[in-house]
Amino acid sequence: EDEKNKKTLELLIAHPLSEVKIVFSKFLAVLIFYLLILAATLPLTIPLFMFSKIDVGILFSQYLGAAFTGATFLSIGIFASSLTSSLISSFLIGGAVSFILTLLGMDFVLLSLPQPLNSLASYLSVGFHNQSISRGLLDISDLLYFITACAFFLILAVFKISESKIVEKPSEKSRLYGSLVTTLAVGILLNIITTSNPIRLDLTANKKFSLSPATKLSVSKIDDVLTIKTYISPDLPPSMQNIAREVKDTLTDYARYSKKIKLESYSPTAGNEAEKQAQEDSIYPVQFNTIGSSSYQLQNGYLGIALRFADKTESLPFVQTTGDLEYQLTRKINKMVAKTTKKIFIYSGADATNPAENPNSLQFSKLSTLLGTQYEVQTTNLNKSFEPQQAAMLLVAGLKSPLEGTAVETIKKYLASNGRALFLLDKVI
Repeated sequence: EDEKNKKTLELLIAHPLSEVKIVFSKFLAVLIFYLLILAATLPLTIPLFMFSKIDVGILFSQYLGAAFTGATFLSIGIFASSLTSSLISSFLIGGAVSFILTLLGMDFVLLSLPQPLNSLASYLSVGFHNQSISRGLLDISDLLYFITACAFFLILAVFKISESKIVEKPSEKSRLYGSLVTTLAVGILLNIITTSNPIRLDLTANKKFSLSPATKLSVSKIDDVLTIKTYISPDLPPSMQNIAREVKDTLTDYARYSKKIKLESYSPTAGNEAEKQAQEDSIYPVQFNTIGSSSYQLQNGYLGIALRFADKTESLPFVQTTGDLEYQLTRKINKMVAKTTKKIFIYSGADATNPAENPNSLQFSKLSTLLGTQYEVQTTNLNKSFEPQQAAMLLVAGLKSPLEGTAVETIKKYLASNGRALFLLDKVI
């Protein structure tokens, strides 16, 4: 708009410079200025390094997310300035478009939209992609979103500046239209492909979003087809949609490390075949509390995982968080593919009752139940009932008095033969 006010735009266009070079040069200039301002905040991170153990990967990804988000808003500003010669008008237009792209990801907007419009609105939101990058996970689909958005608004600016040339040269109009349509088509196609087949780079220091070496080893040893089914409702609340995305990405990583893993995805809705199949796999709907545009609502939805290996089945009825998702999946996979079930022996004294069956021993009951999901749990008196060669571990817990001599000798021999034991004992005992 400054070029228009000073009547220098015509002079600039008269030079042997294309409109594309003019627009992209101005964009690069303001982008470099923005990045310099962003870089000026780096000294603020020094105290973080001095007084805390900061994850450099997450810090870098947050700056990267800020850079891409800023570039998108700057491209919108370039487009807005091409529409009018008024500085205030271009500011208001650019601010309005940027605000809308931010607003699209807000919960109150998504809850007021029907499916699949809410999913589309969430994906078009700048905040959705910035949040994904800022947590330390660099997904190629998020980068393509920002690149596509910048290219789209910059080409619109070129189109607007070239109006006078378009009137005189119809071929120029066709070329610009072609560039605009091609940019949109290629951007949408690449976004669809990368969303369906995610390519991700985990920047976190402890590889929070990558499979652990133990999981990779376990998955690589699967010798028969393991089918993993996901049951995800198409109209999940916005807070659960990010979890659903992480679930899909995690399962895709599992499939990358084993050709034996087959992924299937279902979208259960009331009365359809997928809902019946979900219930057969022990996946049931969970009730969510949602706030719509004008009311407080109760909504049922599915977000579960079922696993099948030969005649064995396991399930995660509802994935509320992905923090322990890898642990839960790998634990169940190991149990299903194991040729034999390992035993954990519990010793709590020569005359003690079974801690797993003792109603007054709630902590042992919970522990035995948890261990029983993967191991065969058996109490022992460390005599004939103890089979060291079959023991994955010996758990010594709940003793009311010090160990007897025979028990000590048995445990010593077990440990000397490379046995593993866990002692949960009173400090004095």
